[in-house]
Amino acid sequence: MIASLPAGLSRRLRQHPAGLIWSTLFLAAVFIFSANDIHDSDAWLHLSLGKLIWTLKGLPEHELFTYPSTDRPFSYSSWLFGVLCYLAYLLFNTCGVVLFKAAIITAAFFLLLRDALRPVGNHLMAVIVLSAVVILAQSRFVLRPDIFFMLFLGFSIFSLNAYLYEGKKYLYLLPLSHWLWANSHSSISVMAVPFLAFITGGLVQLYFRKRGWGLSSRAATPTAAQLKTLGLVFALSIAASLLSPYFTGQFFHGAQYLATDWYKQEIVELLPPTREILIVLWLVIGITLVSFLLSRAHFSFIHLLLVIPFMVLPFSARRFLFLIAIVAGPVIVRNIALFAESTNRPGLFRGKAAAAFAMGFLLMCWAAIFSGHTPLGLPNLRYRLSFDESAMPRGALDYMDRNTIYGRSLNPFTFGQYITWRGYPGRTVFIDARGYLSGELLELAGRFRDSPAILDELWRRYGFEILLMRYPSTGAADQELRSRLGNHFSHPDWALVHWDDVSMLFLRRGGPYRGLIERDEYRHVHPDMTYAGFQRQLPGKPGLLAELQRNVRETDSSRGRVFLAVVYSSLGRYREAIEAVRPVENTYMAREAHIIMAHAYKKLGDAAAGLAHLREAMALKEDVHVLNEAARLHLRDGNAAEALGYLERSRELDPKYIATYPMLIRAYRALGRKDEARRTEGVYARLKSSASLRAHFNRGLKAYAEKRYPAAIREFRQVLAADPKNAPVRTNLGFIYFDQQRLGQALEQFGQALRHHPNHANAHYGIALTYAARGEYDRAIAHFQRYVALEPSGYYSRAAKNKIESLSRMSTP
Repeated sequence: MIASLPAGLSRRLRQHPAGLIWSTLFLAAVFIFSANDIHDSDAWLHLSLGKLIWTLKGLPEHELFTYPSTDRPFSYSSWLFGVLCYLAYLLFNTCGVVLFKAAIITAAFFLLLRDALRPVGNHLMAVIVLSAVVILAQSRFVLRPDIFFMLFLGFSIFSLNAYLYEGKKYLYLLPLSHWLWANSHSSISVMAVPFLAFITGGLVQLYFRKRGWGLSSRAATPTAAQLKTLGLVFALSIAASLLSPYFTGQFFHGAQYLATDWYKQEIVELLPPTREILIVLWLVIGITLVSFLLSRAHFSFIHLLLVIPFMVLPFSARRFLFLIAIVAGPVIVRNIALFAESTNRPGLFRGKAAAAFAMGFLLMCWAAIFSGHTPLGLPNLRYRLSFDESAMPRGALDYMDRNTIYGRSLNPFTFGQYITWRGYPGRTVFIDARGYLSGELLELAGRFRDSPAILDELWRRYGFEILLMRYPSTGAADQELRSRLGNHFSHPDWALVHWDDVSMLFLRRGGPYRGLIERDEYRHVHPDMTYAGFQRQLPGKPGLLAELQRNVRETDSSRGRVFLAVVYSSLGRYREAIEAVRPVENTYMAREAHIIMAHAYKKLGDAAAGLAHLREAMALKEDVHVLNEAARLHLRDGNAAEALGYLERSRELDPKYIATYPMLIRAYRALGRKDEARRTEGVYARLKSSASLRAHFNRGLKAYAEKRYPAAIREFRQVLAADPKNAPVRTNLGFIYFDQQRLGQALEQFGQALRHHPNHANAHYGIALTYAARGEYDRAIAHFQRYVALEPSGYYSRAAKNKIESLSRMSTP
């Protein structure tokens, strides 16, 4: 059977039968894993732009998709990648796109594997290390040009190593490879790193060898002739990479994202690495450096210089972690294999025991990869050779298609490309994943939801009739603030006509869709309210129940079911509440569903079922509300000891949550712990006093948000009467006076806040605005600078930097 195979494969199979099997299994696993459904929102951007270029048979002169930028030149540095994606779709539909992605990723790992086996073919070690590389790089296994980045970077390093180790001529393909790279991804500037590492490291190694300083032949030191060849190929690659519609601009296109605060602060993958990512990064760096130490007998300056830039790059943004894994993986394998050879242990990682260990490790590793249970994993993977549109506004676009709604839409950053794919040229968008807007519009793009004035200004400029919105942040602080203020989107000129678990669709009143609004408007439901806020502000409007029933009937949204169940519970229809949320138990609102069912079962007299659902809710997320509800059920059944455990945990999570204390006092008394009950009563009395102040503060915030300034001032004054050093209250009071142009009183309040709390950032921002309004530019600049130092990111930090720049020009004679 072996004789019937191609000669090269037959020879390798005879020489390394186990290694070939390991390699085949590894690459098969990479391909299968990479063939998961396409879920990344950028996929629709590349497909849309690829379709546009293919249809026009070239690049358009001006921007076409985003209407605020139609006067700007067309910009898409990955045009070739987009065209290839669209051709895969055109030929084989969604299946073709998925397989195209999987093939590119598998090809990249094939090159990494081949490179790792040079010069010592330790297949088992290579498969183990590269499986770890898959874990670190899998977040980039998406339909983005990054996969071409992996492929072309891998081919560059593979070709250069093949030339030095074996004299192979693959490097003569590098100019063509780099032309493809330059037209597929703006990372082409990274092309220089392998060349410079091999040329500079080669010169160092050649110098050492000429001086007789004992470099091993395994270090792959180039000859002078080889160095000339490397320099020539490098020059040809640079020339080839300039054959792009953007010429030298392609080298700097990506840098604009890392140089602009908005991109670095608003795009998650460009944020600084998290603590978890830093731990992984330092671990990879440590393992790489240790591998060089182990292989010091065959030390390679070339490979050290190769990995150093990729060790540094991930510290700038979390998206670059995959690069150090891609580059360092084969180097680690090579170093350890050379260490084993130099210590006369060539069988290291090759025996039966090693194979058994490796098999167990790899099974665990790949089980974690496929299940998404890795530190940087992709959860909820599906394998249908299709697109996963669950995070896209599919329901809203279906509604728009059914009702022939076309034109300009105001939309969030992540929805633009999907709208374009589904509706261009009938629909155009405000922004897509390129973020191709002016700096001013980039800032406004994220703020129109919370500012009617900004929304009105954008409408006056661009005249859109469609408003498509995401739900607000689910961060704990944002949710709590919105819950306290009852904050939801509401604008008299916009009517909500569709909503589901992903998006809300509004149409402009008085425009071409008056009939649709009359028929489909949701007049009572505000689906962007928090669950807690909806419970607290449940309006007694007769139409609310009917609207929620309609939403569940039309969209079957989990959010709609939860809100419907809350209404059923408020009406005493507990069985219907349970049935409404039972289908939600395995969705993103499972916790809320369990809380509702626990309450309903308690009201129906089934305390055991209620406790069971509360435990399910706590398993998903432990918080004071659920803990207190569980304690309440136990106290009702006379089980104070069980209740006490929940209550003490609630106090530990939030010592200021006042509702915990009456039950905690009751539990202590029931258990005869009188001293603890008395101490807790004292804490409870102090908290009641501060709770009263917080209530005034919250009412003041709400009045301020609604521009009811006299009411807000009264509430804030109530707090200051009891707590005159309260910096947040004085700062908010200062902003009210500033809005009313009462600048002297504003200065007084901001100054009082800073006297008591010198590092209160908002007070610095407010006093800076006030000084600027009074023409005291130097003082304003000093406080803006202090604000930026205290709050280095976010909209107001970027606004402060702009203010510093403009005021500096104004204050210069």
